[in-house]
Amino acid sequence: MTKRIGFLSGITLALALATPVVAGQPANHACFGETVKAAAQAGPDFGAFVASVARDTRGTGDEVQGTQAGLFPDEAFPNTCND
Repeated sequence: MTKRIGFLSGITLALALATPVVAGQPANHACFGETVKAAAQAGPDFGAFVASVARDTRGTGDEVQGTQAGLFPDEAFPNTCND
């Protein structure tokens, strides 16, 4: 009986603390796909670059988010997310 009360109390607490997550809309819809397409069409070195970033860091998540946020100037990396 005590396990059941503890379980129900845990569920009640989790539901009480649950709040919806609000995310902002991307500033430029599909800009990352356009950026990757342009970079890939520029030459075969882009694939090797992405592979090295994924292999030598914790993955490409930070770079993807930075690109979507427009943090990289066009001079460093042609980025359609920079509007």
